[in-house]
Amino acid sequence: HKLLDEAGRDDPLSAAALSLNGRLYLHHFQLTQGKNPDLLLRAAESLQAAIGRNNAAFKDYERLIDAYSALADVSREQEKTGWLNKAFEAAGQAVERYPGCDRLHFKLAQIAEQQGRNDTAIEQYKKAIEIEEQYRSQFRLMYPERQNIVSRMGEQAYQFAVERVKDLSGKSDE
Repeated sequence: HKLLDEAGRDDPLSAAALSLNGRLYLHHFQLTQGKNPDLLLRAAESLQAAIGRNNAAFKDYERLIDAYSALADVSREQEKTGWLNKAFEAAGQAVERYPGCDRLHFKLAQIAEQQGRNDTAIEQYKKAIEIEEQYRSQFRLMYPERQNIVSRMGEQAYQFAVERVKDLSGKSDE
């Protein structure tokens, strides 16, 4: 981390070292199995600095979503809302930068659902499903001989999104 911090100071125009440092902090948090939330705070700090230098990089926003979501998971109830709001905002920024990414729409939907924003969750799950289905259709055209379709979103996430749309749509009709 010290070397990456130094590299970030040495090249004030590049976001690469800061982005890598944020990824490394997230990785260390995962290795410690969530025992050190300070790693998430440092990851968020590094990623925010990287975004400050290059706000077009959707992956830094996506990592920021992961950091904020994990902070919401490990925080007390009164702090959870704030972290979810930050994750929602980062997810919106990520989707704005890469609107064709089903994974980002899926993450945004999950955060919206946690916040009780069911209409937004439904809309984002539907968008993720739509992108995945368009990808599958394109895959079938490109590889008609293949029996198994390669999924960008993953079959489990796809089925989950389909089920959540059904469940949430039923709740909003009542």
